[in-house]
Amino acid sequence: MGEQIGDLGSAELQVLSALWEIAPATVRQVWEHLTKRGRRLAYTTVLTFLTRLAQQDYLRHQYLTGL
Repeated sequence: MGEQIGDLGSAELQVLSALWEIAPATVRQVWEHLTKRGRRLAYTTVLTFLTRLAQQDYLRHQYLTGL
């Protein structure tokens, strides 16, 4: 079994770690950062992880419009 801390699995920890390194960031920026580090996840997977992390109060988000 992979690394796990609390309710977070290994992949979620990697996404959260990437966000901590570059925050504040958009989903695309987190996805690009992970890709550059060799972690191949689909954009929608990163979006799902970030949404779940926000629902669990591990992070806060805001919606930006008009970009």
